[in-house]
Amino acid sequence: MTESFDDLLRRAEELHARNPDRERRGRLGLYESFLRHERRRLRQRHGLGAGGREIARAHAALADAVLRHLFGALLSSWSAEHPKQKPPAVALVGLGGYGRGELNPFSDIDLLALHEDSRRGRASDAFLRAIHDGLVVPFYDLGFHVGWTTRSVRQTLAQANKDMETKTSLIEARFLAGERSLFEELQAKLLQHCVRPCVEEYIEQRMKDQAARHAKFDNKVSVQEPNIKSGCGGLRDLQNLLWMSFFKHGTRTLEEMVARGFLTRDEQQSLETAYDFLLRARTQLHYVAERPMDVLTLALQDAVATGLRYEEPDPLRRVERFMRDYYRHARHVFQLTNALALRMALKPPGYFERLGLHVPILRRGTRLEKKDGFIFRGNVIEPQSREIFREDPFRILRVFRHAQQRQAFLSPELQALVREYLRSVNE
Repeated sequence: MTESFDDLLRRAEELHARNPDRERRGRLGLYESFLRHERRRLRQRHGLGAGGREIARAHAALADAVLRHLFGALLSSWSAEHPKQKPPAVALVGLGGYGRGELNPFSDIDLLALHEDSRRGRASDAFLRAIHDGLVVPFYDLGFHVGWTTRSVRQTLAQANKDMETKTSLIEARFLAGERSLFEELQAKLLQHCVRPCVEEYIEQRMKDQAARHAKFDNKVSVQEPNIKSGCGGLRDLQNLLWMSFFKHGTRTLEEMVARGFLTRDEQQSLETAYDFLLRARTQLHYVAERPMDVLTLALQDAVATGLRYEEPDPLRRVERFMRDYYRHARHVFQLTNALALRMALKPPGYFERLGLHVPILRRGTRLEKKDGFIFRGNVIEPQSREIFREDPFRILRVFRHAQQRQAFLSPELQALVREYLRSVNE
């Protein structure tokens, strides 16, 4: 992709050199040709079975390439017009999903033009207008959905402390082009002023947001028309866990959570497989709908299943098998992210009582009882060791009887052991 785009850029620059008046239209025409080719190639790779993350990252990389070349052309034009003036310091920053480096085919691109706090004068304002006209507007013309804002470092930090969603998008921010030192300054000050002082507040806000999202779907994974992004077990559940984990423990990835002992390798693999499946399904949904879309409607489920290479001749069987896989992956995300939130103690003190939820909370002084290889601690059942089901396989049945009789919950560790041992259950 890089080589072909470099060839394209050289052709665009040659065209501009011959006829400066045709710069914008000529450059855009060449970019459109390149994007049409690359998007078609990505769709073919997707159709041949490429992973969800692979295609999402490739779409983000495609946007990166266009943006950086547009910005480079903008700098060249600015320097030609202002030969005695250095361009004002500005960093282009990707936010949200684009900041994560993940884009589905019709997803929005959120951009921040970060400038210095001391920005003054007509030159700086003119340069920001030039970025809008020479980069953001062409991005729209090329078919990208762009969200655009300009802020200083100080303004960005102030907005982050006013709005949880802004703060969340900034912790996934990614440097794209321009003055890197500005981006690094923002990252350092974000930790200092917007992350470390407000860990519990942020986690509580995120948990409330998740509870509200789940309530819309009656806290059920298996709804008839699931929302791939925001539904129970959707993409947002895992993203939400990673955001809270970063605030609480400084971990950004599942790999780092494994290293800290919060997550097993099997759980990591299960979550990564599920997330990849959900991203792939969302990509296909975008292709089918030809627009941004997150709800797997009944009308589109067969087209999505067919595009994901479910090949049963009977449409009902095809949709049934696809949705069974979807529910299985979404259930893994839903159950594991909830269990991990408990295991990592992400929920703030008093959170459940304020929402009136009945969940396993361990309090000081809770009575402890050991029986049948399990530890009964209040309304939570824990394993005495990791070997409890190997020592007595029928405990995997009895643990649910204990839970029913005692109105108790299985601890995250015990849930993980049950999932792990299920593979060994024979007839």
